[in-house]
Amino acid sequence: RPPFSTPRHRQISAIPAVPHCPALLPEVTSPCSLSPPTGFSPPPGESRLLDAKAAAARRLERRRLLLEHRAIDLASRALAARVDIDATHARCLAVAHDISSTNGKIEDAQRKAEEWDRFYESNRMEMEEFRPSSPQPPSTTAATTSQPHKEPPGLVPRHRPPPGPCPPPPPPGGPRGDDSPSPRPP
Repeated sequence: RPPFSTPRHRQISAIPAVPHCPALLPEVTSPCSLSPPTGFSPPPGESRLLDAKAAAARRLERRRLLLEHRAIDLASRALAARVDIDATHARCLAVAHDISSTNGKIEDAQRKAEEWDRFYESNRMEMEEFRPSSPQPPSTTAATTSQPHKEPPGLVPRHRPPPGPCPPPPPPGGPRGDDSPSPRPP
């Protein structure tokens, strides 16, 4: 039996009002008969007993229907909860897959960074092997030594001041002092 199926109920058959007297059945169960059957009237105590049994049967039937509706409602709630659980589980699996994928990308990036570090370190060591040895150690600067700093021949200096004072900037609005464009030199 599936875990969320509705339980099977025994069908309660209609309880005849007087099982031993079939002639009285239409009088008790049929609301259409307004007058008692001709020639017969049950004793007053028996009539009240039959009415009480019929009322008890109606109450039991109402309770059965109420419990059946409640069971159906609980089964539908359980089914909705199962759907929510399955959806949450699917979301958890998707997030776990994303985390695993991201961890794989991080590990690849770290591995590549380590490879680049090894590559740069090996190149740095090769360059240090072929670098010419300088007459002074790299920890002393040119300002602390007694020799003036000389640039090796063939190198362009980084910054050289212009050979004289800078020319003044042109006047605003062109050489004639107005806003007309300046003429082109020939």
